[in-house]
Order: sequence, then structure tokens, then C-alpha cells
Amino acid sequence: VGNVTCANGWGNPLNRSDATLIGITIRTISEMGIDFLGPFKPAAAGTSNRYTIITIDYCTKWVEAKALKDNTTNSTAKFLYEYTWCRFKCPIELVSDQLRYTFRE
Repeated sequence: VGNVTCANGWGNPLNRSDATLIGITIRTISEMGIDFLGPFKPAAAGTSNRYTIITIDYCTKWVEAKALKDNTTNSTAKFLYEYTWCRFKCPIELVSDQLRYTFRE
């Protein structure tokens, strides 16, 4: 086949020994935001989900959301444990807008 030369003049791309990869270490889920949306009117008769809880990882912009019946502390803790911390890790910092209804009993 002969010599292969790239259009940019780098020579044979298969024999590149000076192209080293640099590893970058980041800690995902280091800072996570949490917020509630609602109360909403139920979408259909027989449904009782009136709130939506949303968490976002500020590093990767990954979002988790779930419709909830209420916005109590127990529902919030269950969502955080099952949908975020057990799946990804516990964040170093949890950021909230600290509204009264976010962690209401």
C-alpha cells in the first residue's frame, strides 16, 4: 500500500507514539441541587401525584425527577436514597433554595 500521510502532514496516524492520553479525574455527584415543583392539579381522575421532585448533578448535568403525592420529609428522603444516592453516590454538597415546603413534615 505504501506510506500513508494525513492531510494535516502528521504522517502515518497508526504509528503515532507521541500522542499520549492524559487522564482526568473528576468526582461526579460532588454537588447536587434539589427542588420541588407543584402543587399541580392531578392530570387525570384517580391520580394523586401533585408534586415533582427534581435533582441535578452540577458536574454532569444529570437530572433525576419523580412525581410524588406529597412533599414531606419522608418522601424526599426516600427519593434521595432510592433514586440518587443508591445509584450514583452521596453528594458532598446538597444545594436547595431552602423554601419552607421543601422539607416540610
